[in-house]
Amino acid sequence: MQPPEPAPKRTGPRPTARRIVAHAFITLDGVLVAPEEWQREPDGERLTRLRDDDGPADPPLAAGGDVPTTARTDDTMAQLAALKQQPGRDIVVTGGDTAIRALLQAGLVDDLHLRVHPLVAGHGPRLFPDTGSRIPLTLVAASASPTGVLHLRYRPD
Repeated sequence: MQPPEPAPKRTGPRPTARRIVAHAFITLDGVLVAPEEWQREPDGERLTRLRDDDGPADPPLAAGGDVPTTARTDDTMAQLAALKQQPGRDIVVTGGDTAIRALLQAGLVDDLHLRVHPLVAGHGPRLFPDTGSRIPLTLVAASASPTGVLHLRYRPD
């Protein structure tokens, strides 16, 4: 099986409409992790968690201050859909199981970047829980770091 080809580099003028690009850091068992909560051991062989709690459920959306800090209401989804249609920079969403899931279910995500860390957390918030709805995705790019972190880029179908 051939790996997917990387996305072409953007050249020329930026598109007139914004895109929503979601980023999540997850473990092999699908648990969301904040990259600052983990550190590589001195031997470089494994990651360890710096905090013992699950942390906040929803980090804020990043869109240059144009939108509210969470994506939980229909009104927020409508605001983001309208914001996407305006010229400007991409809207980047980092982490937040509820926010990313809601944006995917609303059909607003243009690119989903997952960084899959080579460890099993065992518990914690999952990006895609068992109770979620089906969201078809197409893999458009994949790469691996020397430490085993996979960077997978998906586009919703």
